[in-house]
Amino acid sequence: MRTLMGWKPIAGLAGLALFEFDGGVEIRVPGPDKGDVVRNLLEEMGPGVAVAYMGDDSTDERAFRAIRDRGLSLRVSPQWRQTAAQLWLKPPDEVLDFLKQWLEACRGGDVTSGTMAGVAGG
Repeated sequence: MRTLMGWKPIAGLAGLALFEFDGGVEIRVPGPDKGDVVRNLLEEMGPGVAVAYMGDDSTDERAFRAIRDRGLSLRVSPQWRQTAAQLWLKPPDEVLDFLKQWLEACRGGDVTSGTMAGVAGG
């Protein structure tokens, strides 16, 4: 919190957006967020591609909501908290198990009468 208070005036003068997340502070240019990026990628890929988004903090919440109607959203964290993600995975074992299953599904091919791809978050 002290870090956030120290950066707030600096970010404001520079026209930057300041976001607190699990374990830190993110400073970025205002504009598109992770949700916007996910929506754009989904539009470019078109229908029929299985997608998943994995994220680990509050900056991923908009992406979780953006992918909800089209793919799978997964929050990766050792501890549960309220989230827009559809699933919660504890690292590392549950994440590794999921990725192995995703890889097997990709190798198996035609899951949704199309190809498979991943939209990884972060």
